[in-house]
Order: sequence, then structure tokens, then C-alpha cells
Amino acid sequence: METQTVKMNFFSKIKNIKGFTLVELLVSLGVFMIIITIVVGGFVRALRTNRQASNLIAVNSNIAIVLESMAREIRTAYGFSVFSDCSDQSSGSSSGSSSCLQYTNSSGNIIFYNLVDGSVLRFDQNPSGEKVTDNSVNVKSLRFSVSGAINLPKRITISLSISPKESGVDGAQTTIQATVSSRVPG
Repeated sequence: METQTVKMNFFSKIKNIKGFTLVELLVSLGVFMIIITIVVGGFVRALRTNRQASNLIAVNSNIAIVLESMAREIRTAYGFSVFSDCSDQSSGSSSGSSSCLQYTNSSGNIIFYNLVDGSVLRFDQNPSGEKVTDNSVNVKSLRFSVSGAINLPKRITISLSISPKESGVDGAQTTIQATVSSRVPG
């Protein structure tokens, strides 16, 4: 008899234990899913923003290197001319603004800088040109402006409009302008 009472007490205690109903479980699962969706959406947005910022930093870093490289060579160069088209050198001018720059560097080599298919190319003895911008950079426009009086060092202003080539970075165009003075008169 004693075992029966123990069994009865045990089963009566089980019946008194409260649990969750199916409706309560479904409601809590729905709320949990909504919260997870919001959190994951925010996380994905943060990752996308981080990637865009990294691309913009890489583009700006690359363009800074390109401008510094051009400036270093321009400072010791002479005989500057600008052309609307590098292939037509008869239209050259020693002052004004255009998309192609020609000069003679300190080694006596004639150098051209030009925009070709979204990249800045440097032409010297190599007729096909050397790409000076990175593949991740899309150069939208390139302008050179040469100014200065006769027999005085020329000032060359370089203007670049750039953007990352990555498709997820929309409207992230940056325009950078730098002015370099040649140390060589005339």
C-alpha cells in the first residue's frame, strides 16, 4: 500500500507541474525570429559599410601614391606641354588645361601621362604605356593644367576624379587636386 501512495503522490505532483502551451511556444518563437532578423540585418549592413570604407581607403591610398610619384618626377622635369589627345602632338600647348601631359624628365626622356580606359598610364620608351593606378581604382577624369611665366618654373595642377571599381560602392566618387611646381626654369 505504501508503494501505491508513493506512486499516487508522484503522479499527482506531475499533474501540478505547469508547462508552456503550444500557442505560447509559437508566439515566443515568432518574437525570437523577428529579433534575430533585425540583428542579422544590422550586422550585414555593418559589414557592407565596413567593406565600402575599406575600398575607399584603398582607392585614396593608391591615388596618393600615384600623385606623389608623378609629383616627384614633375619637380625635376622641364618642357611641359598639354594635349587634348596624346596621339595628336601637333595640338600641344605649353600652357592651358587638358587630359594629356608631356614633359622631359631629368634623364632626358620624354614622358606622357594620359587617361586610358579608367586608368592613368605613363608612357616613356614603352609605347604601350605603364599603368600607374591600381586595378581596384576607376579614374573618371584626369586633367592637367600648366601655368607659369616664360623662363620661370612651371606649375602643373593635376585633377583626378576617382571611384572604386567595386559595384557595391555607389556614388563614392572623390575628386583630388594637387599642384606641383617644377624646380627647373622654363
